[in-house]
Amino acid sequence: AYHYQHADQPDLAVQVWFPHRRHEIERGEAATAATIFNNVSATRLKRPMRQALDLIRAELFQLNGDLRTGLETLETTDWQSSGLGELTVLAHRLRGDFLDALGLPDAALASYEESLSAATRLQPQMADLHVRKGKVHIRHRQMADAVRAVQQARYQVEYFQGVVWEEQGDLATSERHYLLALDLAEESGDLLHLAETNRFLSRLYGRSGNIDRAKHHGDLAITFYEQVGDMVQVAWVRSNMAANYLDAARYDQVLALGQPAFEFFRQIGHSHGSAATACNLAEASFELGDCAGAERYAQLALEEEEPLAYPYAYYTLALVRFADGKTVEAREFLHLCCEHAQRNEDIFIEAYAWLKLAELRQMPADDSEPIDAAERAATLFERLGLMEMVGEARG
Repeated sequence: AYHYQHADQPDLAVQVWFPHRRHEIERGEAATAATIFNNVSATRLKRPMRQALDLIRAELFQLNGDLRTGLETLETTDWQSSGLGELTVLAHRLRGDFLDALGLPDAALASYEESLSAATRLQPQMADLHVRKGKVHIRHRQMADAVRAVQQARYQVEYFQGVVWEEQGDLATSERHYLLALDLAEESGDLLHLAETNRFLSRLYGRSGNIDRAKHHGDLAITFYEQVGDMVQVAWVRSNMAANYLDAARYDQVLALGQPAFEFFRQIGHSHGSAATACNLAEASFELGDCAGAERYAQLALEEEEPLAYPYAYYTLALVRFADGKTVEAREFLHLCCEHAQRNEDIFIEAYAWLKLAELRQMPADDSEPIDAAERAATLFERLGLMEMVGEARG
């Protein structure tokens, strides 16, 4: 691709890279590719090659965290009139990724729907092509390629089963499928699959309280994502690990991992990542006695206008006001927390907000009844299965 670009043959540079780009990115060639394709002139390319060039550039911008430029690159082409095909499916998916990261969920959903619709219509053709490819591999005794295709299919099955069982709350079954997927990824040497599976295992172990194993798989995920040049996922792994440390009350580690992730998300304009990470940093700062830092991060989270972050930011602001003796403001923030938690159907943070309200209402300056707030908290903790907290609320 480098030589074709310098020989003023941009169409051949695109042709030679596009089919192999995933494998080359896995080998750590993303940065080098960016220097080549950012200098390719699209003016002499015919439409299919120009579309492929736009996708190459958009993917490379996504890996580097340059979200707005990636989205602008895709917007130069009318994908609606491009018909069906791999390029159209990929374009709508990438566009959805950019829009979601930039805090435009409705537009992202519409773009994902376009990608899903195109992919669904192509599915019968894709299945037939996979069968035909497999037959050719076997007929020509290309057994290594045939085996790799089987491994890829098996990996996808195990990985998605892990996701499904985790979402249903069966962490043991989910772990079993993730570990099988990891074995297959290690067997094939697929760096993206290795990164992906280790990331999900890190999250899973974090949820179950096994911080050491969560850290082990998180570190591996970061290593693999760095090798392929996907710095956005590196930041997400760090942010998720920071959340694990928050649950384990290891607040110094929350700051150590969360701050670089937050700065990266802010730099690239990733509103969801910024807000989620800022909420964790706010709570950790408060627990370390840094009320000013807690206030700053909570306000930064609110600035991102991400609905899922609102209740957590308001809860931390309530704790800061409570610590300053400003109980009226603390109560107002807790009610805002409950209001937004109910909109999000987030009963976890809502339960803690009602419990804190019950504590505030026991203070001499407050004549209101604490029992109602405590009972609301107990009911929600019961739904979550946190029986120790049920006892605390009813006590």
